[in-house]
Amino acid sequence: MKETTCKKLQEIGAFALAGGCTRKRMNQLVEMIRAARDYRWMAIYKIIKDEFVILAETGNEPPAYPRFPITQGLCGAALESGEPIIDSRSFCVGEILVRKTSTGGFALSHRDDKATDQLKIFRSAEDAIDIAKHDDAGNYRPLKTAPKLRHGWRLDLETLEDLRRALDYFYPGRLAMFAAWKSDKLQITPLRETLERQSGMYRAAARISDSQINDVVADFCRSNGGCLRTILWKRDAEEVIASTKLPKEKFDPAYDQMMASKPPGSPTPATAPIPATIPLLCQEACNLLIAECRKVMKGE
Repeated sequence: MKETTCKKLQEIGAFALAGGCTRKRMNQLVEMIRAARDYRWMAIYKIIKDEFVILAETGNEPPAYPRFPITQGLCGAALESGEPIIDSRSFCVGEILVRKTSTGGFALSHRDDKATDQLKIFRSAEDAIDIAKHDDAGNYRPLKTAPKLRHGWRLDLETLEDLRRALDYFYPGRLAMFAAWKSDKLQITPLRETLERQSGMYRAAARISDSQINDVVADFCRSNGGCLRTILWKRDAEEVIASTKLPKEKFDPAYDQMMASKPPGSPTPATAPIPATIPLLCQEACNLLIAECRKVMKGE
């Protein structure tokens, strides 16, 4: 462990032991933890009448649920198992599970194939282009963030640069968007602004009504069968939500959109280690959504 990390842990431990659990001190403590690890948000929960309730929090990315039953979420899984449930040896991006290998490399596979051994092995970052091109049925995937990545493969890579390149082939531009968002430099464009700058055959899309937008976005952008991106943009300059027909988790970068993409009743073992997830962020409506808006206006 780095000397600076040890020092920060000692300072946090000393502060926790030095005083009582007043709200002010708890807020100071969570801010120390957040600042030490550069987290966007940090909180301490307390169990009150079978619910997790935030006791103290800090940061600029509050959760969708400030209180929830003790049987739900990552906190519920940790309480049931009695163990930490974040697996630091792996992480997820969209439908992809990335695992660190014993040799220092990386092994990528579909998240659904985590327990499968009979996988076709690939060893070049460029292989990601072909893997991402078609779904299981052989159909072309125009939207790379649609939850239709094919199964049955494993991509073994040696270096971090190979990993970055492969993930950019799987999900073009998403790592750059995530980096810009983390540094508060991501420019977010309302849908109406994107529609208004269309020209040629797509100019008609700008005439779409607010109610039609509500329906189109709900159908095209839904995580279950549509797109795994987390929507950051609003409908217009008045900061109106993109669609009231989508669950609020669709707009929460802390929520794993793959959870919403699963059919009802899919098994999700509460005690299994849950890898950290890098969200696929949507800072502006894509060309395919604009095309859907045009279809509505043209009656296609």
